[in-house]
Amino acid sequence: MSATPDDLLAALAYHDDCPFPHATMKEIVRRKDEMIVPLLGVLEACFDTPDEFIEGDNVLLPTYATYLLAQFREPRAFPLLLALLQHPTAQFNEIWSDFLTDNMGNLLASVYDGNEPLLRDLLENPKADEDVRSMAAIDAYLTLLSSGRIAVDDLEQYFGELLEHQLERTPSLVWDRIATVAGDLGLVKLLPQVRRAYAEDLCDPSYESLKNIENSARDGGDLNWNANCRLIEDAISEMRDWHCFAPPRQRTSPHFVPPPMPRYPLTPIRVTVPVTGRNEPCPCGSGKKFKKCCGNEAVIMARRAVLLAEPLRVRVSLCGTDPEVWREVLVPGRYSLLDLHRVIQAVMPWDGDHLHRFAHAGKSYYAKQEWSHSRDDGMEHAKLLHDLTPGEELSYIYDFGDNWWHDVRISKVQEVAADLRLPHCLGGENACPPDDIGGTGGYYQALRTLQDPQAEAHDYFVQWFGKDFAPGAFDPVEANERLRCLR
Repeated sequence: MSATPDDLLAALAYHDDCPFPHATMKEIVRRKDEMIVPLLGVLEACFDTPDEFIEGDNVLLPTYATYLLAQFREPRAFPLLLALLQHPTAQFNEIWSDFLTDNMGNLLASVYDGNEPLLRDLLENPKADEDVRSMAAIDAYLTLLSSGRIAVDDLEQYFGELLEHQLERTPSLVWDRIATVAGDLGLVKLLPQVRRAYAEDLCDPSYESLKNIENSARDGGDLNWNANCRLIEDAISEMRDWHCFAPPRQRTSPHFVPPPMPRYPLTPIRVTVPVTGRNEPCPCGSGKKFKKCCGNEAVIMARRAVLLAEPLRVRVSLCGTDPEVWREVLVPGRYSLLDLHRVIQAVMPWDGDHLHRFAHAGKSYYAKQEWSHSRDDGMEHAKLLHDLTPGEELSYIYDFGDNWWHDVRISKVQEVAADLRLPHCLGGENACPPDDIGGTGGYYQALRTLQDPQAEAHDYFVQWFGKDFAPGAFDPVEANERLRCLR
């Protein structure tokens, strides 16, 4: 006798150290037509009685339902998700946790029913959560644009209306994000409204400078604007490698204990940075006016052009690995820390599904969407590699759960072949551990399990790593194939 829909939902119960329910999820997918209504019922129950899904066995049930309905392209889920994101108790933060900002835009776009006014209501709702509006709603628009569901001209017109009169005229991340997207998409027509928003202090220049937005828009936008935009195709592949489904393991490396993560304020802090006027004395002490000395744009651009043209050698070493996992790459001097993040992800390689930061000289650098606005923090896209002293070390931390620390050393290169396209991997040794394995401790424990066919978790890790995984293998040719996508 086959399981009933209620039986299948009950089999999705979660508890600590619970493995991913592959068989149940496959059965639900196989019985798609029969399961859609019960899955919609989960979202309805979540809205009516959210407390039942915050703790206990049902804690992941709304997440399973959301991903499955996204895979099924079920349009009836669209208004339900939007209602949950505007729930009066704001308990969606506890129900959906991390993927609220990481993937909710893709999920919304996957179940989009064509009723754009509902999505507009969320984005324009001043009572809705600021992260939901600035991340989930705007990301949904970007994924809809990337997948051809809406036209760029229509999005440009709507964002123009938002900037002109539809948004409440108080500073928020919504203003910051719309202004930045205007630059990323090359929406030149929106620049007058963006300039006005900056003039009225509605946008925070420390989130993204007006000059960067203008330059990006005039240059046609960012070619990678849709790098994270995708419709959900397979709920199982999206969820099965999540950290919460990994087996029990030691999480502390026997080789390396990373320094504690600093705590940063969660409330955005607006910082006013004094700017030297063009006709004021130059702060260097020369006695000349700033515009005739260090502020001379021609001098600045000439100096930067020389520096940006110089390639740099970057050596990345994964802390705590023995034998050492390392990579060496040539990159253009114009690269920022954001570009370096993409290079490291490609050459190691990592999956790129977790948060990251750089640490250098007592300061941390984050991606824009992860930045805390702390006075002590910076944004990685604004820090260029040529600004670092050759030979100086910095740290790159990926996945704040597994805590993968990388030592990064940057040095100058005397000569590079004229036909060599950058970035280019020069070499490396040993395979990169898989994501979500539990840090170096979990990785080495997993390797010991793989070597013992009698171990209880042996088959589990064979499936996770793949039968052909070799811890001592690294192929620079494959690494350069991945780097080609960044050029």
